[in-house]
Amino acid sequence: MKERKKKIDKFYLLEVYKKNNKFLLIKNTKFNFLKNLQIFPMKQISKPDNLAKALNFKISNMNMNVIIKFSKLKGAISNSSWIDSSKLEDYTLPTFTKKIFNYLKKI
Repeated sequence: MKERKKKIDKFYLLEVYKKNNKFLLIKNTKFNFLKNLQIFPMKQISKPDNLAKALNFKISNMNMNVIIKFSKLKGAISNSSWIDSSKLEDYTLPTFTKKIFNYLKKI
């Protein structure tokens, strides 16, 4: 019988930068998951007080809890590009990033 890996709970703050109908994505060089793929800028955080607002994703053995924060862009972010949310099919994006876009459409 295969031993089940324990899911690891991790918490992230994902920052959304929006300009007109475009969103800023970065090439992920920081995290081991989704390596070199386009994701929203984010950083790992300790467990937040308000988990009710977190989006939950399962990536391999990780239980990923993502808090979304809208931010104003101050200066440039390296490895970034603006993605037109009305033309998502023109980009090759990981499912994770597409799910965030779908969520943003609803709020």
